[in-house]
Parts: sequence; structure tokens; C-alpha cells
Amino acid sequence: MKMNLHVKCVAVGSFGTLAVGTLAYFTHKYLKSRKSEDIMEVYFTHDTCEEQHTKNVKYLSISELDFFPRQLTRIVNYINSATKTIDAAVYLFNVKQLGEAMIQAYERGVAVRIVGCSSMQGATGTQFGDLHRHGIPVLFKSTTMCMHHKFCLVDTRDQTEKEKRDSQRRKSRINRSKSKEDQSEKLPTVHIPQNGVCITGSCNWTMQGFSSNWENLIITNNQKILSGFRKEFDRIWSDFIAAQQVTNTDSR
Repeated sequence: MKMNLHVKCVAVGSFGTLAVGTLAYFTHKYLKSRKSEDIMEVYFTHDTCEEQHTKNVKYLSISELDFFPRQLTRIVNYINSATKTIDAAVYLFNVKQLGEAMIQAYERGVAVRIVGCSSMQGATGTQFGDLHRHGIPVLFKSTTMCMHHKFCLVDTRDQTEKEKRDSQRRKSRINRSKSKEDQSEKLPTVHIPQNGVCITGSCNWTMQGFSSNWENLIITNNQKILSGFRKEFDRIWSDFIAAQQVTNTDSR
């Protein structure tokens, strides 16, 4: 009897040790994966010809980047990697590569929404018109204040039911019109964490902003930052929608 009790105690103890060890292993694995998901990329453009590195900040040389700076390539790659949504608030937008990436994302089923500044609506080389012609909703609001934001949210929300239906119709139409070679074309992509990323900084989406000015760019999935920018975009979108409805009513 005592032997059986001893065996049972040993078995329970072994099981408990195994359970604790297993829990510790998966907790460590989870925390490690969460840590690896943390994104904080900070870029600066400046007028020196040296490239320097610190632990969390990447200083970029301008003259060696062939007029398509690395930080611009990073934005294109994040747009290429979007699977659900892209919401961007951009004061001035005339970089064709970014416009093309937005259109390609929209055509493969990503829900894209853009808000811009009405004063820049007809600026030279603006991409707003091309985006609108491809079906992407682009909103402006006539106001004395500039919509001076420069940020883009990638996969920070799920699609609405209407966006899902529109996405399926869009993908079906595009796939029918594309050849097999076009459909198999692979775009450069990067990993996007589950909660998405925010791309923001000082520069307008112009080649001068990305290559000829002293500017900064931040790409992050910090949840507090994402939440703040998410609320701000939703606020602007609702405000611009309401302003358009008032304008349409007044014009009758």
C-alpha cells in the first residue's frame, strides 16, 4: 500500500514537473514570438554621403540610393504585403511608384481608403486622380485648414462586410482579365504583424520629400501608436464623408 502511494506521489510529481516545464516552454516561446513581432523602424534622410547605423535608427545616405531611397522602397513593400486594408492620410502625393502599389493592392482585393488635402487635389503629378479612376475612394474637404497628415495604416483593421463583397467582385474581374503570367507575378513583400503597421513621418509623398529634404520616417506596430492613428483616420474619414454629403445636398 505504501509502495503504491509512493508510486502515485512520484507520478503526480513528475506530471506536475512536466506540466510546469511545458507551460514555461510555451510561455517563453510566446513571449519570444511577441518580441520578434515588435517593429520600430526609424529612418532619416540628410545631406551627408555616409551611411551610419545605431541599434534602432537607420541613417540613410542620399547620393548612393539612385533616386529611389530605401525608405520609399520599404513603404512600397509594406503596401505590396497588405492583405486586408490600407488607410492613408497624405497631404501631397505624387510618387508614381506608391500610387501604382496602392492600385495593385486594391486590384488584388485590399480595401484602400485615401484622404488628402483639397489644396493639393490638382497639384502637378498628383496620384489622387489615378487612384480615384481605378475605383479607390479618395476624399477631400474644403476647409481653411490643411489636411497635413502623412501617415498610412496597413492591415490595422478587418474589412467591413461591404468591403469583403466588393473585394471578391474586384478580384474575380481582375483575374479574368489577367494572363497566367500576370497572376503569377510576385511582388517584393515584407512580414506584417497581426495587428498591422503604421507608417508616418515628416515627409510628403513626393520624390523631393523622400530624397532631397531633411526628413524622418517611422514604421511601427506599437499598439498605442496604432490605436491613436486608427482613431484619427476614422475620425477624419467620417468627417470628410459628412462634408461631402452636405456639399451634395447644397448643390441640388
